[in-house]
Amino acid sequence: FGCDPSEFIAQKWMFETEEMGIILEDDDVPSQSFYPFCKELLIKYKVLLYSIIVPVYNRPGEVKELLDSLLAQTVKPFELLIIEDGSKERCDHLLDHYRSFFTIRYYYKENSVRSDTRNYGMARANGDYLLFFDSDVILPPFYFEKLEAAMAAGYCDCFGGPDAADSSFSPMQKAVSH
Repeated sequence: FGCDPSEFIAQKWMFETEEMGIILEDDDVPSQSFYPFCKELLIKYKVLLYSIIVPVYNRPGEVKELLDSLLAQTVKPFELLIIEDGSKERCDHLLDHYRSFFTIRYYYKENSVRSDTRNYGMARANGDYLLFFDSDVILPPFYFEKLEAAMAAGYCDCFGGPDAADSSFSPMQKAVSH
């Protein structure tokens, strides 16, 4: 699929309303009141939106690697929420470059426990599914492609699995993740 789901929905919304005989003005766009209709289009066209929630504390280098791995995705049906949890070394300066490729929302809040920070992100997420990644996650380029294929093969309310270390990791890096 490969484009922003919100753009896809806007295009399909325009097409479907024309098919139903609804005349739209140039400034008419889908709004929150059309969310149920948009949700039907998401299902009809098999587009899912994932909200990736990443709590961050003083890890701009790791966030850049995560952003690079998200940029390399073969499909991008997601929004990214970076929740900076009281960091002194902020990562907001890294985000502008990536915003033209996928939706990124950045929030800064006072430091708290990680679960509070994840809840903070959940309250602001728009996705049908919530994905919680740590700032040091590096995804293989086909992660969302495989995820969408698995979701198309069989609906589920939640999913998860064990973490895996990248094959390029040193023994020390692999040991740290256990």
